[in-house]
Amino acid sequence: MPPLTVQTYQAQLKRITWLGVFCNVFLASLKILFGKLGHSHSLFADGIHSLSDLVTDAALLLGSRFWSEPADEAHPYGHSKLEALVTFFIGCLLFAVALRILFVALMTFGCEELVFSWMMVIVAAVSVITKEILYQRTYRLGVKLESQALKANAWHHRTDAMSSLPVLVVLLLTRVFPKWYFLDNVGGILVSFMIFYAAFEIVRGAFDALIDRGLPPETLENIRRTAMRVPGVKMIHAVRSRVNGNVTFLDMHILVDQDMTVYEGHKLSHTVRDILVEKYSLSDVLIHVEPFTDEEKEEQ
Repeated sequence: MPPLTVQTYQAQLKRITWLGVFCNVFLASLKILFGKLGHSHSLFADGIHSLSDLVTDAALLLGSRFWSEPADEAHPYGHSKLEALVTFFIGCLLFAVALRILFVALMTFGCEELVFSWMMVIVAAVSVITKEILYQRTYRLGVKLESQALKANAWHHRTDAMSSLPVLVVLLLTRVFPKWYFLDNVGGILVSFMIFYAAFEIVRGAFDALIDRGLPPETLENIRRTAMRVPGVKMIHAVRSRVNGNVTFLDMHILVDQDMTVYEGHKLSHTVRDILVEKYSLSDVLIHVEPFTDEEKEEQ
């Protein structure tokens, strides 16, 4: 498949994000309204969670405009770290949302009796179905575009679906057992822990990108083997990589016959580079050529 242009990338990202904005506004309004009317802490908290999705949607719409820009003189390695920053922001926001929901659920435990209505059940059920569909569509597009931030936002949608599920169960239980209205607070606590877990996973992935975490050891080993199969490469060392979303840089030292000319060594390095870029979808490969001396022969 040919690489996506910046315009196509931004158009697809904006389309799915605006769809999320519409769904979040609609669901948050319903959940907050009926949560307040029915004194349901879990449904109200779930509505606040949906509302927080709007902030991450806005961060995506604004951030993608900058991180998809090509490299320039001031930023020779591109702007891809901005995507990791947006992803990190989404994770931190989720932490804050989870903390708020947990605090409210604990402080109001059993204080207000739930006023049950079937409309609350319908709202929670619609939220579960809608947000799971939105997660599937957003995550698939995130994989296609190799966008870490888009996949993080997809998980934000799924946490909304996950948080609505215990709310739905709690509402149905309180219908059967009206005196168990304290379960509404239990549902809010469960929701908060689900969001905490999702936030941790998102922040961890973004942090890895910000500190230039490299490719997995097994991938580096495959890269070494591929490079060693190129005729003329005698030995490889000092292989390093750094990954940030859909951008991966690699540098390595290749050892060649010490009698090889500068031109031949330069041509060989380009051959190795082109093979690695194509096979492993690398953004760039920097290769340093060294002579394969008698000492290296003995070491090998």
